This record gives sequence, structure tokens and C-alpha cells, in this order.
Amino acid sequence: TILISKEVKEQNAMANVNNLREMHVNILGKFCNLGVVTSLNWSKVFLVIEDRKFRVYLSEWDYQNRPDEIMFEAPLDGEFCASPWKRKEYEEVSGHRQDEFCFYLEHVGSVANTKMFKIGTDNIQTAESIMRCIELNTRNRTKSF
Repeated sequence: TILISKEVKEQNAMANVNNLREMHVNILGKFCNLGVVTSLNWSKVFLVIEDRKFRVYLSEWDYQNRPDEIMFEAPLDGEFCASPWKRKEYEEVSGHRQDEFCFYLEHVGSVANTKMFKIGTDNIQTAESIMRCIELNTRNRTKSF
């Protein structure tokens, strides 16, 4: 039997939190303008959350080879949060009906939040990891209704 000290467990927990502060993942995205989704179709994009910034690239290749060609960028400061996720059925993504877990990166306003970018994924763990990463970078709790 191997016993792990409380101190080691706390260090491991902190390392896991630090790992969640950065993400590199392929997602589906829709752009928003003035809080309204303006994209007609989902785009397959590459999301990068690092250095307290939310960046969207056309692909992982673009991120690696053309890091200055950012499609969308938002600073993850105290004025941003993730909305609660919703499960929706879409056919346009895969050609057959498929559940997507969708949520928004939102700008926190004094009266209401403004939708900035819509995120979609067919994996609930990916959705929740992105939301947690946004929360850890902004320290804003995702609202649950």
C-alpha cells in the first residue's frame, strides 16, 4: 500500500488546476455581433485559451504556423464568463442529427451579459472543461439556472 501525504495531494490538485488554465481544442464556433449570433453555419475552428486570452484560429495548423492570424480574440479578465451549456440537436454539422453542447463566451455587463462567441462540441466533458478554463482565467463563476 502506498500512502500519499496530504501535502502531495494538495500539490497534485493545484497542478490539475494549473493545467485547466490552458486549453487547445478543436470546436465548432459561431460568431456574434452586438450579442446576436451572426454566423449562419457552424465553423470548425481551433480554440486556444492561454495567457488569459481566448483565441480562435481557423485550424490547429494556423495556430502553429501562423499564430498572428487570429479569427477572434478576447482578453479573459473579470469582464467575461461562460454561459450555462444547453444541449441542441443539429444536422448541419455531421450530415445527420447529432447533439451538440453549446454555450457562449459572454461579456459581463451592468444590466445584462453580451454574447461574444458561440461554442459547440459533441462532448460534454470538452464543454465543461472549456467552461472551467474560462472560469479559472476570469474568476467569474458560470451561472447555473
